[in-house]
Amino acid sequence: MVESSLPSRTVITSTRTWAALGCLLVVSLGCGPAAAPESPKNEWVEPAPRSTAAASSGAAPSAERASDPMGPVLQAAIDAPQLEPYWHVAERAERSPLVLVRFPALQGEPALTKFGKPVEYASHADVASRPHLEVQAIAIKPDRATVVFGYPVEGVVAHVFLVRETGAWVVAKADVVEH
Repeated sequence: MVESSLPSRTVITSTRTWAALGCLLVVSLGCGPAAAPESPKNEWVEPAPRSTAAASSGAAPSAERASDPMGPVLQAAIDAPQLEPYWHVAERAERSPLVLVRFPALQGEPALTKFGKPVEYASHADVASRPHLEVQAIAIKPDRATVVFGYPVEGVVAHVFLVRETGAWVVAKADVVEH
């Protein structure tokens, strides 16, 4: 019997399967080449820049709010009921107000609230020793969104999947993984 130095058919098939799953994951998170904007139906929705008047007054006109889904998506994600067991605000007062680390896709500071207080925004350098929330990935389409964020003080990463129902963002599913 002659031995072959070629990999077995099972190894090739398994490798192809894992490669396909990896590509699917990258595309579904909006990180791969398929996420590049091509048409209004399937594009990454970047927040619209706020006008100077709206930014100075602290309130955005309804037309601007409708074109900038970042704030409503983030608000719905941080309000997901699956996250409640990890906040521990009653026992640990230093966790309120919630601090959100700024990330590249975030333009401006949407008015978010958690624990009855406005969410604070900070850079990575400013939150080294404070409890904070870090958005690791965010993809927003006209009818659905995905937010992945970590809460390092609890050692958890949350994957929140949202859908748009009658104009409002609603959590369809949220998976929290403890590390």
